[in-house]
Amino acid sequence: MHSSKLLLVSFFTVFSQVAWANSYDAHGTGIATSSSVTTQVSEGLIVVDVHTDYEKFETVDPQNPLTTATGPCFGAIMIKAGQVSGGGVCNYTDHDGDMAIISWVPQGIGRDGLTLGIWSVEGGTGKWDRASGGGAFRAGTRDDGTYRNDVTGAITLP
Repeated sequence: MHSSKLLLVSFFTVFSQVAWANSYDAHGTGIATSSSVTTQVSEGLIVVDVHTDYEKFETVDPQNPLTTATGPCFGAIMIKAGQVSGGGVCNYTDHDGDMAIISWVPQGIGRDGLTLGIWSVEGGTGKWDRASGGGAFRAGTRDDGTYRNDVTGAITLP
């Protein structure tokens, strides 16, 4: 009897300390202004000084914590003999004033000239402190002159 009470108390102690995480669908489109500069160094070698300022995110899931995020992304992309490398960081602030740090890595250039790559939540402040997640992106200036970043993946907040 004593061991079953101890087991029951242990069970509730462990599970009362578990923080339930919330996972969100990160699918959506970031709308930004780009001031990136592309330099063709030589034939077969291009570098891009990347800087975009995100004004809003149009998300599929209205609970997606990126829905109210704004702020800069910066980094560099190098295209050498057709191979894409580089990366950067985004420093977003949401409506609560919490900051989210998201890294990005380019992996290729699509037939439409847009940058293809992956992103990952690195942390931040407040709700973003122990956040995780990531996915893929397709970003660049579209035919209508707007800069958009189509994002897929998921975000988990503790």
